[in-house]
Amino acid sequence: MGLSFNFKDKHKSKEYKREWRRLPNKAMSKIDTEKPKLDASQYENKIWYDGKYWDVNVLEERDIINQINDITEEERKKLTSIVFNAELFCKETLLNECVAHLPYVGTFKINAGKRYLEKHAEEIKQHYTPEMNNRDRLKVRIDFYKQGWREFSARQNEKSKEDHFRKMFKKEYDECCKVMGKSYAEHFIHSMTLLEFIPFDQDFEDAFQNAK
Repeated sequence: MGLSFNFKDKHKSKEYKREWRRLPNKAMSKIDTEKPKLDASQYENKIWYDGKYWDVNVLEERDIINQINDITEEERKKLTSIVFNAELFCKETLLNECVAHLPYVGTFKINAGKRYLEKHAEEIKQHYTPEMNNRDRLKVRIDFYKQGWREFSARQNEKSKEDHFRKMFKKEYDECCKVMGKSYAEHFIHSMTLLEFIPFDQDFEDAFQNAK
């Protein structure tokens, strides 16, 4: 269930109901609950998720390849390279805040809100006061959670603009890559996203021409 309370609108003198929907994963775990300490040997193949430890089944390259029978050493090397590159691609895709897909497994993406909560855990604690109850603390976490998604959306919009200008100025982008390097070309595309449209002003144009 979500958290809800009633409040009155001072201007309309009506009572409204506002709800906080259940936040996924760590955001809705018990706020005051800390990770229980385990022995060093117990941490192996375990992950802290949603307020408790979960067992993790680790599948390595050799475990995947050993499922295939009657392959030569050369084929084994090729399969190892394929598995390694698939893992590397998935990692880079997630770090770039994009969606990764593995056949027969599903799609994966980083939860921007949860990631923001984990990154600003100490800052969140500084917003807590002794007078706060669990509901007030949850409101603080909700604000940070939403802020994480707002910043994620802003970054995605910026990437979309860059992709748009990269297609629009493909010739100039390719030329910059050849002559100046890809880093310069990427800065060129990013600078295009910072430009703003200015409508034509005849009075300003006349004043500019007369000032020459």
